[in-house]
Amino acid sequence: MKDVSYDKITDEQLVTLIKSGDYELFGVLRNRYMPYIVKSASRYNSAMETEDLISEGVLSLFLAVKSYEPEKASFKAFAFMCIERGILAQYRHSKALKRIPAELVSSIDDFDNIADSNNPESLLIEKESYNSFFGSVKMELSDFEYRVLREFICGKSYREIADELGKPPKSVDNALKRAREKLSVLKLY
Repeated sequence: MKDVSYDKITDEQLVTLIKSGDYELFGVLRNRYMPYIVKSASRYNSAMETEDLISEGVLSLFLAVKSYEPEKASFKAFAFMCIERGILAQYRHSKALKRIPAELVSSIDDFDNIADSNNPESLLIEKESYNSFFGSVKMELSDFEYRVLREFICGKSYREIADELGKPPKSVDNALKRAREKLSVLKLY
């Protein structure tokens, strides 16, 4: 099949060949979809490096090849959906990481001793510290404030939290402000 011009082969045929083990052909498919991946990634470049989003788009294309079922949709439609979802998920993830307060993020240089992850004693101490910290946070906040803060730290937007908890976005905003105030007094936030 090496003599065939791959420009004339359909996406579905390329996918079949790739799935059968001819992984070198993924480059042909990637080149076909690269303009779409770049266009999709460039929509979010204010929050992340476009290159990272492009890489996520290429990975999403590869995952689309691996999971494509021809009887359900055309490959192009399926690939576009996978690429969009992959890039959007990466964008949301990066956005969520930026919401974590700088006080809660420590540089690796700040630690004199890093716990050995193979040491059960260190793991137990870390778990107890984690539980103690979040126990302290939970004691200081109302149930609603704690749930809002937990969801916010997980990267959800005010609207998503409001929908999940059945409250208006303004209630979520107010609860988060109260939580920040309470925790800043305790030097926990």
